[in-house]
Amino acid sequence: AHFYRNHYRKLTRKSVALLVILGIVSSGTTIFYYEALQFVSSSIGIVLLFQFTWMVVVIDSVVTRVMPSMRQWLSVLLILIGTICAVKLQGQGAASGAAPGLSGATIGYLLGLLSAATYAVYLVLLERVHTDTPPVVNTSIMVLTSLVIAIAVFPAAFAEIFSMVVHPKPGMPGVIGLLTWTSLIAVFGQVIPPLLFNRGIPVIGGAAAGILGAMELPVGMIASLFLVHEQIVLLQWLGIVLILAGILLPGLGRRRGTAS
Repeated sequence: AHFYRNHYRKLTRKSVALLVILGIVSSGTTIFYYEALQFVSSSIGIVLLFQFTWMVVVIDSVVTRVMPSMRQWLSVLLILIGTICAVKLQGQGAASGAAPGLSGATIGYLLGLLSAATYAVYLVLLERVHTDTPPVVNTSIMVLTSLVIAIAVFPAAFAEIFSMVVHPKPGMPGVIGLLTWTSLIAVFGQVIPPLLFNRGIPVIGGAAAGILGAMELPVGMIASLFLVHEQIVLLQWLGIVLILAGILLPGLGRRRGTAS
């Protein structure tokens, strides 16, 4: 505890402010995405979220004033086409609980694009976190900020969950299961990723992180194949191959340039 207290004291106000902003942006990505799923299908939602791959390249080029290479744009194009193939987009429309009409779908599209934009901003800003503190210290500030934002946006939901845990009613099912699954989701969804991001993105940069972030979809699909035995059709395998090709393309270019 003394070790971490010393590191917290080393943080400047500017660093803390940036970490708080990152926590706000990160929570925005999650909130916008899950709200979008109230209006559009999960397949459409994933495609909208994956627009961060080109958004982060554009934002990074504006910030650094360096134009993206043709290889980077080709990489993004392959990833987006692969994403559409991987989620079997054909025949997918509004979510079952979506509001009917164009207005509901439009809201879903806007929320999905907002989730992509906030994720892209998150990746670009995280590249600019330069502190002498361990990643776990930076991550703790970001996660705590995200928790505060989530409680502020969904106070009723948190109050209900707190009531279930503190004052369980006789015969109320699923309290232990709720705590177990929410803890696992919190660790693997909200703790480990920011921790690894804090370690890796300042080294490789936001644009590269945006392209590598596309690995999330094929990893999730392959995990679903082995863990819950979902079927992956040929079109989805093609999507996985295209995404992997898009991820590997910029690296292949750099290695050839180095070799020559």
